[in-house]
Amino acid sequence: MMRKVLHRATFGDSDAAVFCSKFSHDDRYLATGYGDGLTRIYNLATGKLSFTLQSFDSEEGQMPVTCLQWRPVSSAMKTSNVLVTAQADGTIKHWHATSGKCLHKSCEDPENHLYAIDFTQDGTFLAAAGRDRVVRVYDETTKSLAF
Repeated sequence: MMRKVLHRATFGDSDAAVFCSKFSHDDRYLATGYGDGLTRIYNLATGKLSFTLQSFDSEEGQMPVTCLQWRPVSSAMKTSNVLVTAQADGTIKHWHATSGKCLHKSCEDPENHLYAIDFTQDGTFLAAAGRDRVVRVYDETTKSLAF
């Protein structure tokens, strides 16, 4: 009988709580959302921090990053390394992860804490859900509500 060996690694360089994490589709990176409003992306080959995504919109800092998702690359959505984050203030941000640039930002309702986001397999639609118990589906091309 073969035994599977479990390799353990520890990532993190912050005192803030970790709310979420996702592996990139190619397993090169691990993106983590923190309570301090930052998203840190670690290189899985080296175990080191590769990128930090931050866009402080006010002097008070950011709300926690409560969920995140790598957008699939497909014939319809060709840009690679797009990471979408959602925050406790209802903000959704699209990032080009490897450049650190915020590509798009939207907020339907600042009182709606977002808890879950996910893409369709081809990356053309993004679903977001939160405290208001409503699931919103967005068209990724227009970044507007699809239905």
